[in-house]
Amino acid sequence: MNSFSPRPCLPIDENGDTVRVCHVMFVNTVNVSDRMINTVILKTNAGGTVEGEKRGGRSANQATRDTRIRNLVKNHINRFPRMESHYVRANSSCEYLSDELTVSKMFEMYTAEHTTDDKVNLSFYYKVFKSLNLKFTRPKKKICVVCVKRFIKHRKKKIRSLWLNLIVTQEKNRGSETLNMI
Repeated sequence: MNSFSPRPCLPIDENGDTVRVCHVMFVNTVNVSDRMINTVILKTNAGGTVEGEKRGGRSANQATRDTRIRNLVKNHINRFPRMESHYVRANSSCEYLSDELTVSKMFEMYTAEHTTDDKVNLSFYYKVFKSLNLKFTRPKKKICVVCVKRFIKHRKKKIRSLWLNLIVTQEKNRGSETLNMI
């Protein structure tokens, strides 16, 4: 028993009139391969429409998971204190994080806090970071009074904590020397 095979037709005018042609004439006129024609025939449903492609794409479950994880990463990045643009950078729409941070350090903190289900790779974390329009830079030209005060305050705290650590370390070392002498 012969299977049904559609007869190729080509339009001859704007009214929708067609003329039947042989397979070779149709393939050469439309400039497609036999494989493409066979695929269209196989994927045409009863209503006469061709079903959509099934290549690639993400399932709804994966897209939901990606959105949830992207929000987790954004929330993590937003926890870091930001310095608004001012003075030289007043026209910039960027916000600035401490120059002691890096994306890698922030990523390490994220991976330490989250379970294996919520983990991401560094490139994903970096893309989310870039989408938030953040930078780690100092002003390159003049420094305003606000920045100078912040810098001095920060340095005083850092020097004081280093000095206290040094004193504690020295006291511990002296205590161990006196203990060894006894």
